[in-house]
Formats: sequence, structure tokens, C-alpha cells
Amino acid sequence: MNRRHAAIFALYVLGVAVPVNVFSADSGEVSSGESQSQETSDAGRQTDDPRAVVAKWMDLVLADNVRESWELTTKSKGLNAQHDLPRLRNKHKVRIDRSLGNEAVAVVVTNTVTHVSSGVDRAFAFWLVQRDGSWLINMSYIDDPTSIEEQLRGFFMGGGVKWRVTNDDLVGTWLAGPGAPGGVGGSSCGSRFQLRDDGRFSLEMWGPGGPNDGIEVKRGAWRLEEDRIIREQDKQRLISRISWMGSDLLVLQPADQKWSNGKSGTHYRREKSDKT
Repeated sequence: MNRRHAAIFALYVLGVAVPVNVFSADSGEVSSGESQSQETSDAGRQTDDPRAVVAKWMDLVLADNVRESWELTTKSKGLNAQHDLPRLRNKHKVRIDRSLGNEAVAVVVTNTVTHVSSGVDRAFAFWLVQRDGSWLINMSYIDDPTSIEEQLRGFFMGGGVKWRVTNDDLVGTWLAGPGAPGGVGGSSCGSRFQLRDDGRFSLEMWGPGGPNDGIEVKRGAWRLEEDRIIREQDKQRLISRISWMGSDLLVLQPADQKWSNGKSGTHYRREKSDKT
């Protein structure tokens, strides 16, 4: 096991061991200049959240303020982004894409960028830990975005984390193959799930003959509560849980099903032509 993966494993174990008390998990982009703060239960004071710490660190590194950026870290030698970030040909376009974590450990990932030496797409991953009531970067590296996606999936398997998304992340049209339509049970050979920004939804379902051989449609109202999509239809209240959220991937499960690695449940892909 190389040094980088050894560090990831250590943090993953820490993520498993901590209590199930979640600070956030989201997929919306923020610029490196934006920051938010939250109150820590231990110190009872305001402290930057992991996204803000990474954004501030990137600003300092790009401004060549190495000494100040070092104060936002655990002084680990595994800060590969310290060297790779200034060398990117589009370094000023790097943005925070998403974060996932609990009260003790977190991972923050950037958008996809082009690495100068290789010319291929890469993404930065930052692993943070809580030290004396503050978030500090323990390590960072640049890797294939697909590999980082799998690591986030592994982090989610540790438990104690959940997706916290916004209505804007979900509004649009989602397409799925065989599975539980809308992630609430039952089965269909395919479905189209449209979530509108006015709080209405439509769910189209079809059998083995495909959508051209008869479609059943359900309509009603929907709302979002953290990682739950709540639908009101036909005098029923149906709740599905977001068990995985990527840029164009939404995995839904029945809310009463125990958390899993996101490989089960109904996998929806965003309809590419749909910008709403």
C-alpha cells in the first residue's frame, strides 16, 4: 500500500468510528472565495466548515502565501495539491464541487480540471480532520475523477453521513431502467421522473414493451427534506431517500431501507437535453 492510500484508509477508519452526527453533504459548486461557518458542539464557537477551509487554502496557495496556507493543515507531508495546483493551466477555474463527512472527518472534492503535464482530466480531493474544534486539511492529491467518485462511495459506506442537497440539484428530468420507480418500492422496466421547480412532479412508468407500449403516469406534489424526497400523490405520502448523488446520477431507495453503498436502489440519470 503506498503512502497516499494508507492515509486514505486511516481517515476512512476514523470516519467509521465516529458518531452519526452529520454536518453536510452536497454537490453544488462554490467559488474558492465563498465561505460559510458553522458552530461546533465541542468549542461552542464559529469555525469554518471543510469547504470554506479548502477554498481559503486554495486562494492562499495561488497567491503564493505558503506560510498562511500551512496553518490550515495538520502539517502532513501528503499535500500534493500544494505543488500541483499552481501548475494547472486553468488553475483559476478550480472550484469546490462537493463535500461529504461527519463531525470528525470530511472529504472535499473540486471540479474536473486539466493537468498540464499529462493533459488529462483530474480532480483534487482534500481529506480533513477535526483538531481542537477546527477543520484542518490532512492530505490532498489529484486523481482521475472516476477514482475519486469511488472513494466518495466508500466514504459513504462508512455510515454516519448523508446527502444534503438543494431543490436546484434535483429539479429536472431523470431516466431509469428496471427498478423501483421513484425509489419507493414496486417495480417497472423503466421510468421517467420529472421534478419541477414549482413543487410538482410526474412519474412515468412502463413495462417490458418500453414507453411506446403503454405508460402509467403518477402526478402530485414533492418537497425535499435533507436527503429525503417526499411525494404526495393519490392521497398517499411516499418517501424516498437519496442514497447517492452525482452530477448526473441520482440513486433513490425506500426511506425505511438501511443505508448501503448506493449500488442498490433505483439509478436515475439526468436527461441531457433538460436544463431545468
